[in-house]
Amino acid sequence: MKKRFGAKIKLFGLCMISSVFLLGCQGERSDTAEITQNTEPILTAERASESTSEAETGSSSQNTSTGAGEESGQSQDHNDQADYDEDFYSAATDIPGAEVEEFARKVKQQFLAHDWKALSEEIAFPITIDDVTYHDSSEFLAAELDEKLNQYFFVELDEESCRNMFSNWQGIMMGATGRVWIAEVLNDDLSSQGLKITAVNGLTKSFGLPGQVNMTVVEDSVTPTSVKLLLNNDTGLNIMFGDDYKLQKYEDGEWKELEPLTGDIAFHDIGYMPKKGQPVKWEADWSSYYGTLEPGSYLIIKRASDIHDMGDYEEFVLSSGFMIDDGKTED
Repeated sequence: MKKRFGAKIKLFGLCMISSVFLLGCQGERSDTAEITQNTEPILTAERASESTSEAETGSSSQNTSTGAGEESGQSQDHNDQADYDEDFYSAATDIPGAEVEEFARKVKQQFLAHDWKALSEEIAFPITIDDVTYHDSSEFLAAELDEKLNQYFFVELDEESCRNMFSNWQGIMMGATGRVWIAEVLNDDLSSQGLKITAVNGLTKSFGLPGQVNMTVVEDSVTPTSVKLLLNNDTGLNIMFGDDYKLQKYEDGEWKELEPLTGDIAFHDIGYMPKKGQPVKWEADWSSYYGTLEPGSYLIIKRASDIHDMGDYEEFVLSSGFMIDDGKTED
C-alpha cells in the first residue's frame, strides 16, 4: 500500500566545495551503462522557453566568451570598475578584488593560448596536475602538454567570466567545476609572493564534461513521485541526453541505488539535444517504477553523450540532487 505524505519538497545544494579538487556533482565517465529500448512512454520532454528565468531554473548564469582571443565580458568589466567590491575575495586573500580578477583574466587567456612559458611563471611549484607532479618550471615546460590536452578543460575555462568567482580559504576557483584554482602564496617568512596558480584539474585527463553541461531541478517541481529537470548545454558541443535514469538515496553514509518495484525499467530510445540558451525541460514520473519515495535525500542520474564526427561519441553520467521533507514542524 502506498504511503501518503503531507510532504513539502525542497531542493538542496548537493555540490559542496571542500577541496581544491572539486569532484562531487559534475559528470563522471561511464563505461558500463546499457542502452535500453522502450516498451511504453513514461517520460515527457519539451523545449524550455528562452525566457526561463533564473528563479524558475534555480541555476546561475555566467557571461560567455566570444573566443580565445577575446575577454569574456571584458568591456563590461572595465566599465564597472566603480562597482567592484574590493573585499569580495577576502575569504582567500587581502588582495583587492580588481587585482584578483585581472590576474584571473590573464591566466585564462594564457591557458586558452596554450602559452605554457607564461603559465610556468604564474604557477606555485611544486604542483600536481592530473596525477603528475612538476617540481619546477623546467619540468612543466618539458611535459609536451600539447600532445595530450583535454578539450573540455578549455571549453569550460572559455566560459569563465572572471567576475565574482567562488572563493574560500583555499583560494579562488575558475571554471564551473574548478578547472583552475588561484591563491595568494606566502613565503616562509609570511611575505607574499602574490597570486599564483595552485591547482589545475582535467588539463590532460578526464574531469567530466564542462560544468556548463548539467541538469538542474526545476524549483518547486519535486513530488514524492516525480521531478522536472532542465537539461542544459551552454557550450558548442553536440550533447545528447538519454531518456533513461536511475534514482539513488543517501542512507547510512552512502548513496544507494533504489530497486525498481517490478524489475527492469524500460525507457524510450530517444535522445534530447539542448543547445546554448535553449535548455530542454524533461519530466520523470516514477510512480509505477519506484512508487512513492520516503522522506530523504535523493539523486537522479542520467547519461549524457558528446557526439563527435563519424558516429563517435563519449558517454558520461550526470546527477542532480533533491530532498523530500517529511513535512513535520518543530515545536
